[in-house]
Amino acid sequence: MKIVLNIAFVIVFIFSAIYVYNREKYSTESEIVDGYPIEFSVDRGDNLRFFLNSKIANKKGLVYIYTIKRQKIDSLILDVIPQAKIKDTLAYRNGFNYQHEFIYNTKKLKSGIYFIGNVVPFLVKEITKKNAITIVFPYGNLMAINNTGGRSFDSENSKDKKASKLLSMFRPLPTGNNHVLFLHWMDSLYGNKNLNFISDLDLINYNSIKGTKLLIIYGYSSFWTMEQRKNFDKFQESKGNVLAICSYLMNNKFLYDSKKMQMYFYGRGDSISTMEGRTGVWHDPFYNYPNINSVGVSYEIVDKSKELKKSNEELIILNREVPIFNNTVFNRIKLKSNGNNSIKFSWGNNVPIADNSNGNFYLKKILAYNLTEYNKHQSLGGIYFMKKTKFSGDLIVVGYESWTDDRNFCNNYIMTSTRNCINYLSNKNN
Repeated sequence: MKIVLNIAFVIVFIFSAIYVYNREKYSTESEIVDGYPIEFSVDRGDNLRFFLNSKIANKKGLVYIYTIKRQKIDSLILDVIPQAKIKDTLAYRNGFNYQHEFIYNTKKLKSGIYFIGNVVPFLVKEITKKNAITIVFPYGNLMAINNTGGRSFDSENSKDKKASKLLSMFRPLPTGNNHVLFLHWMDSLYGNKNLNFISDLDLINYNSIKGTKLLIIYGYSSFWTMEQRKNFDKFQESKGNVLAICSYLMNNKFLYDSKKMQMYFYGRGDSISTMEGRTGVWHDPFYNYPNINSVGVSYEIVDKSKELKKSNEELIILNREVPIFNNTVFNRIKLKSNGNNSIKFSWGNNVPIADNSNGNFYLKKILAYNLTEYNKHQSLGGIYFMKKTKFSGDLIVVGYESWTDDRNFCNNYIMTSTRNCINYLSNKNN
């Protein structure tokens, strides 16, 4: 009997040693250079399909899934390889054509932003949630100004200063670390209270926000399709509330082909005559649908009647009627910003007064403001409260993309004001 036990012990020891050896040999962590998902946004529990480019070949390499806070939350064992160097000079429009597709099931993850190998972003959504606080990640907009492969829709960050009119979604997307504190803060406060994430391209389908109580738009959000705008307007008309934290909001009309996974922006002088197939700026009279009709603000609004005053990087709290400044003792908010959305305004008793007629709004209020400059004219940055109609949802616009930057979102006044905006809008019954 003792001999049998000894033999069994030896066998177990040998197999354990082999297992450890193989795991050490084949399951070392792979260094991922870049990659891209086939579909950036997937429903929780669905498969995510993606491509990876590793630094070296690694048979059965260990690849981690990271949270927005760059913490490991799951792992995969994959046969990763370095991808061939891109020789296509039109890769920005044709895609990178990486080889060897991988699949990852998202059932372990709640709604949020994640990274494969700490570099490839993807989003998990749960649009079936009712009365959710839904955060819109600006994926389509980031791809619009993404110059991976050489060009983007912005000539300033394109090779030879020439913008592309067509972009492929099959390209790596560098995301940086901006807004990490904000997104992590949102998850820590509201992650257990029906928080949901979608991408801006999900706004093309109204079902993505049908059950939403509060829609939060943040970051760069200049490019919108016709479908996105109509669904945004429909959401407000259906008494949905919105918090928009953007310097550029709904300025350009572009086209998106979900089958070819391509974006189109021909800019001004578009030769296509139909409204549906045309691109350009939303304030073009051709559309009769300027962005101020939906969001009431634009970075291009200026006042030429007043002597120009430069920004002092401080917002002056002007109006406490809407309780977003509840339980606060501060009268000014320090903010570093390189741009802002402005509201149409006049002057009364040396303070700015919102013009309700601009964009045909039922109500506009300036809650906090800062005098800024655009094209050598006076502009107004600030926080604005608006209602499209008496019976529509409430809209609060914080006219600064940098509000949620990591350099600003460590400011307690900014966090307090943001929390009050969210609590007011998510608990309000219109």
